[in-house]
Amino acid sequence: MIESILLSIFGNTIYDLIKTSLKDSTAEDDADLVGRIHIALEEASQKFFLKYDNQFGKPDSSFLARKSNIDSIVKSIFYTNHLDLSESISPKGFDGVEDLNQEALYYFCNQLNEFMMKDFRLSKIIVEKSHIKESKERDDKIIGLLNDLTGQKQQAELGVPEESFKGWMISDENGNESQLIEGKQYHQKFPNGVEYSFMFKDGLIYVELLDLHGQKSYYELDINGNVKDHKFPYPLSEYKLIISEDQIVHKDKIELGNGFYREVIRMKWGKQADVVFNHKRELQSINLHGGWEVKHLEKIILPTP
Repeated sequence: MIESILLSIFGNTIYDLIKTSLKDSTAEDDADLVGRIHIALEEASQKFFLKYDNQFGKPDSSFLARKSNIDSIVKSIFYTNHLDLSESISPKGFDGVEDLNQEALYYFCNQLNEFMMKDFRLSKIIVEKSHIKESKERDDKIIGLLNDLTGQKQQAELGVPEESFKGWMISDENGNESQLIEGKQYHQKFPNGVEYSFMFKDGLIYVELLDLHGQKSYYELDINGNVKDHKFPYPLSEYKLIISEDQIVHKDKIELGNGFYREVIRMKWGKQADVVFNHKRELQSINLHGGWEVKHLEKIILPTP
């Protein structure tokens, strides 16, 4: 009975709402993308109402009948939007129905994400968005530290190329400024024991981090603070990738020859691991999207909760 109600309520009505929201977001007609979002939303809605029945209203009186919530769902997909659905979806329905509680909201958001991640095109958009966001956060942290240590003059005023460090100043631990010298190694130690070493050369910034456990990590940034490369303190082959089966949505295995193979693992909440193993199942390369944690002392890589 629930499924038949959903098919009638979430047919053309929801499809048209998605189409309008998508056009407002992209100013383009994309029937294929509308259809994919529609299917994922309908499947997640079916799971939701099968679990909660009419506790939070029938489909036409629930929070899913609210246009602003459909807008939030559509807009949350795109790169320029940083909506957290668990915070942006209104829990209120219509006709005096009970407000959605936190547990039910998280359940719906999780189901919607799982169905979207099963769709090739939607999962690609979501993973790329997560990667962009994660990369920006990482870059912002490193460049934020660099900005605390350096003061750069406007390149246009100096009449020098944008990739030049000419005119940059650097501060020591006491806040004293001096002209930055390219090729010179600078050192900064913090009261908590963390140490950073920097070198600025040929438009690149080289950063070495020594953490509280004596482990070193290396970063290479361009002049704008974009991380171009990084290295772990131990060979990658010594690390283990730890993923519990209940977190995996889909896994593809591709044979590469000579015993090497590639695994593309799509997980809940937009996480993804694209890894290459040798015949001993030792890591050879790894590309991670979404939230991950690297424990260097234990030499393990695992998704964040």
